[in-house]
Amino acid sequence: MESLLEKIYNGKELITAENLESDDAKTALEEYIKTYNEFKKNLSQERLANLDDLLESHSRLENCGHQHYFNQGFSIGVRLLFEGME
Repeated sequence: MESLLEKIYNGKELITAENLESDDAKTALEEYIKTYNEFKKNLSQERLANLDDLLESHSRLENCGHQHYFNQGFSIGVRLLFEGME
């Protein structure tokens, strides 16, 4: 039987964004795309470029937060494991 580390190494125990995507998330994404496309029809090229820059900046900021919280959660999990072994 493979150990957990072997499973992770072989890609069998990975939890990816694709695996976690819910129907609600898919519906929200479809609504977002529809709303965005409708909204951008009324914008000049300059305003559209500004909007795209803003959305890109927001996305980068959000990703930084997700990575930070993931790292914190992982660290807490490891500390809990060590504490449980005492």
